[in-house]
Amino acid sequence: MSKGVLLIPAFAIGRTQEILCHLNSLVEEKRIPPIPVLIDSPIADQVTGIYRRYLDCYDNETNTKIASGDLPLEFRGLSFAMTPAQSHAIRDIRPPLIIVAGSGMCNGGRILKYIKNFAENQSTTIMFVGWQGASTPVQKFIDGERHVTIEGKKLFIKAHIETLNRFSAHADQKELLYWAKLIPGPPGLWFVNHGEREQVCVLAQLLEKEIGGRAIAAAMETYEV
Repeated sequence: MSKGVLLIPAFAIGRTQEILCHLNSLVEEKRIPPIPVLIDSPIADQVTGIYRRYLDCYDNETNTKIASGDLPLEFRGLSFAMTPAQSHAIRDIRPPLIIVAGSGMCNGGRILKYIKNFAENQSTTIMFVGWQGASTPVQKFIDGERHVTIEGKKLFIKAHIETLNRFSAHADQKELLYWAKLIPGPPGLWFVNHGEREQVCVLAQLLEKEIGGRAIAAAMETYEV
């Protein structure tokens, strides 16, 4: 994307700040040039401000960087779009540039307008930094489909698609089982939710098998316990 646009769908809380931290390292270590990095999310701006205020919450590695004068969420080229006018003006900035916007699952938010504006350009790269649900609008072209409809607009996707799945903030199956085993007392009733149906059912079975008790793969219904 040396002369193009890099679009990064990201959640405003946590994920955007993690991305900024990595971009900071890339810029400070001169592994990428200080090209414009535009965060189109007022919420992400507010949350990033909180991260910047509570420096005592960072780990030792990050505190060492701060002591050397390298603030992890600040670097040359970074700016935030706060108003609708600033957001609209981003489309007129000459590439290369990086745009980070929500929502991370592309099921709403400002990222959709950038996909509509840039996804038909071969010079565009869309980088997904987290899991996309099977029902989300962009999963089709992650899977290779090129004719998609975003917010009523039919697109022919020419952009390069990249994925970095290691940014997920969720514990995996192994970690969830480990956490569950640490809960004191006899095993009781488990409700497994928030995931693809097949994986939810598998985890429920493993909870019963490895820990005991009864596990329910929760659905949209009422439960009495």
